Amino acid sequence: EMKNLSPENREYHRIMSTSVNRLSRLLQQVLEFRKAESGNLRLKVSQGDIAALASDVVDNIMPVMKARKIQCSFTVESKQMQAWFDSDKVDKILYNLLSNAAKYVLEDGTVDVRLVYGDGGDTIVLTVCDNGPGIPASRVPDLFKRFYEGEHRKYNTTGNGIGLSLTKDLVELHRGTIEVESAEGRGTEFRVVLPIK
Repeated sequence: EMKNLSPENREYHRIMSTSVNRLSRLLQQVLEFRKAESGNLRLKVSQGDIAALASDVVDNIMPVMKARKIQCSFTVESKQMQAWFDSDKVDKILYNLLSNAAKYVLEDGTVDVRLVYGDGGDTIVLTVCDNGPGIPASRVPDLFKRFYEGEHRKYNTTGNGIGLSLTKDLVELHRGTIEVESAEGRGTEFRVVLPIK
């Protein structure tokens, strides 16, 4: 109704829609987290274009990036990348990594997302790299632990410690791997490898 009554506010409508979608994603994440805890998390794999899905996720988080004045780039090996995957799970994996980057990268920072084939086309490699403040080496082993909250208070952000834990659960459910490389003052890189055959 608002779109029809005030079409001149199209940008505000888009932001509202994106915010509602974000809240919906967070609610779904809590439900997925509970399923993971109870051992009821299952894959629903089908064939699709994983590059198109990743592009949609990046587009959905762009308002958050723009609001924080973060430059976000998306590089894909091929415009179409057919793969066998659970689109809902991959959506959550990438969205969690991007929202984490948006949380910790400083204003005017950068986030680079790359999606390429690996292992001769048997896997896809998804990389989310930022130039944020980085993570102290002593904290890296704890990143994927449930309810580990990191240093969000130091950066005036909120966190509950389930995002990266759930992300790791979803990656492993997909029989993939997730690694993080970080150093204080040099940013952080998350690297997810998923089998796609």
